[in-house]
Amino acid sequence: MPSPALFNALVPSRCLLCEGSVRGLKPLCTGCEAGLPWNDPACRHCALPLPPAASQCGHCLAQPPLFAGSLCAFRYEPPVDGLLNRYKHRGQLGCGHWLAQALADAVALHHATTGALLPDSIVPVPLHWRRLQRRGFDQALETGKVLARRLGLPLLDGLRRVHYTASQQGQGRAERQRNLEGAFAWRDTRNRLAGRHVALVDDVLTTGATAGEITRVLQAAGAGRVTVWAIARTP
Repeated sequence: MPSPALFNALVPSRCLLCEGSVRGLKPLCTGCEAGLPWNDPACRHCALPLPPAASQCGHCLAQPPLFAGSLCAFRYEPPVDGLLNRYKHRGQLGCGHWLAQALADAVALHHATTGALLPDSIVPVPLHWRRLQRRGFDQALETGKVLARRLGLPLLDGLRRVHYTASQQGQGRAERQRNLEGAFAWRDTRNRLAGRHVALVDDVLTTGATAGEITRVLQAAGAGRVTVWAIARTP
């Protein structure tokens, strides 16, 4: 049986963006991958894109979020927004798997270069069961599975979205916060959060309202520190 490296070198496919030829199982050609909007540099607290000399945005300096920090692989702009939409709304799971791998690469690189310890566990932001029933899969859970395998971390499934909330697209921070009050609950009785550092995983980080509300829930359940990982950050 050929090795994975040889297999990747021999198998032809098409780039998801330019439809050019790609060798192997990667969905993007080298040129399109190099042109992606990587989210670096960014605010260490909320991952908002920043000029090279800055480490925190003005909002986080004035009012730091509840979560300790965040890391997003990309900015939410073309072509990443299109790849995420193809994943979430058209069921193109290959797009999602590659984006999750890119996030895992970004997390691994960050921790290797800074020397910071990895979190103790991963908690995906859950869909409400009604939305899960319509979509057929939970994109944050699938992303969390990739991160758990790649980074060797346990994936905890105790977080539940207990209230159905309407789409928050176009809403500001205050509207989102009001919409999310009481929407999440921790339903794991095994005390697996006590004093632990948790990585909260989602597909897109926008205002941070969802991450902030879930951080409050996780800390109330005993978590000592919450870090946010997402595939993309809205500018």
